Formats: sequence, C-alpha cells, structure tokens
Amino acid sequence: MVKYFEEIWIPKALNLEKQQMFWDQRSSHFNEIAYKTKENQQRREKIIDQLRQKDFFRKTSHVLDIGCGPGIYSIAFAKECESVTALDLSSEMLTYGQQNAKKEQLKNIEFIQEAWENIDIHALGWEGKFDLVFASMCPGINSANALKKMFGASGDACFLSHFVERKNVIKEELMQQLDLPSKRSYENSIYLAFNLLWNMGYYPQIEYIDTMWEDVFTLEEMEKEYLQYFSLIKPCTIKEQKQVHQFLLEHQEDGKIKEQTQAKIGLLYWRKEN
Repeated sequence: MVKYFEEIWIPKALNLEKQQMFWDQRSSHFNEIAYKTKENQQRREKIIDQLRQKDFFRKTSHVLDIGCGPGIYSIAFAKECESVTALDLSSEMLTYGQQNAKKEQLKNIEFIQEAWENIDIHALGWEGKFDLVFASMCPGINSANALKKMFGASGDACFLSHFVERKNVIKEELMQQLDLPSKRSYENSIYLAFNLLWNMGYYPQIEYIDTMWEDVFTLEEMEKEYLQYFSLIKPCTIKEQKQVHQFLLEHQEDGKIKEQTQAKIGLLYWRKEN
C-alpha cells in the first residue's frame, strides 16, 4: 500500500518562478492578516499550544519551518526554542519575516529563500537535524517525496497542516466559467500523507479546524491576484482576462470586493518513533 500512495501522490509540474511571483504579490496582505486577524491569531495559538502539550518542542529544540511566510510560526518557536530555520520560496515573505523578527528582537532565526522541492537535505547536513519539522499550509509539501524529505530532516517530530476543504463563492463561480478545475490538489495532501504514514507503520494523529474569514480587496487587487492564481493552472487568454474583469466588475461595490471563505483545515502530528 505504501507504493500505491507514493504513485498517486505525484506533484504536478510547477513553474517556481510564477509561484514566487504569486506569493511575492500576496506577501503584504499575508503579513497584515497574520498579525491583525483574530481568527489567525487564535489558530496559531491553538497549534502552538497543541505542539507544546505533545512535547514536540522544548527550550533546546531546533525547528525547521517549511513555507514560513512572514514568520508567524517561526517567531513563536524562536521565543521558546534554541533555533529556527525558516524556509520560503518568496523573497518578499522572507523580508517581512526578517522585519517581524527584528521587531521582536529575535536573533535565533535563520531565513533561507528556497523552494522545498530544491532542498537537498543530505548536501545541507539536514538529515535528522531538526527536533521538529513544521509545515503549515505549505504548497511545497505536494508529493510523497516531499513528505519523505520532511520526515528525513526530522530527528523526532513532524507537523503538517493543509486545507481539506475550502469554499469561496466568487472564485469558484469564476473558475467554473473559465472551465478551470475547482478541486485543488492540496485538498488531498492530508489524506495522502496520513495513509502513507499509516502504511509505513506510523500512527499520525489528526485533528480538524473549521474556520471562516472575509477579505476586502480593491477591484484592481482582486483582478491581479485572480489572474496570477489562474495562470498557475493555465495561461489566460485575452478573452478570459476580459471575462475575469467583467465578472469582478459585476461583484464590486464602490470599487471593493468582499471575499468570504469557509474552510476545514487538517492538522497532522507524528513522531519518527511511536
């Protein structure tokens, strides 16, 4: 069964340059909502508290945060652990992370710009180096190999979270009009990771969080973000770009668009030794 899940969990070919541009563009918004949104703060506190209760990190721990974004978890770990290695594809995300760490006067975080797909844990001397390998909502954990590499970098514990369900009326309706697949590949990540680990002889613990939030964007911001997001799936024609503009124009009010999202997030915890 291990081979079965390895074979079906194969990543789609990704254009890492486009991925970086997409996340660079979103970095300012991500940084803002990370620290100002009550929902995000509560979720972060719950996850950190759960990891603490499970003894997944201590004062002497070295933590690897894959897809660290603006550093919200890296900073939380750095306040309680010996060191944190914070990895992200986006240079803009890392800039915010460095600024946020400086505000907190934290000097035990090393920020590295690189895609998890490109990381060679053997060449870097990362095999079994980290007491906790952590990946929250990270697109880079997108295959059996990516999970095994995460597993290989850990000397003790791992954590993975991802959306298992996500609903956004505006985006889904627009994707349907453009004949784009509404099912995101990441929505299977927790299912595939759990089954792969289970069949490898491990007993991962799984929890779920139900959440909902609302973002407000200008028409121009939303149009730019959607077009970049859609381009990760397939290039948009001129006709489709005009279709996106017209659709968003019909959903705007005073030049602003409210985007409400409902989601279920899966949290997966496991240790290398059960």
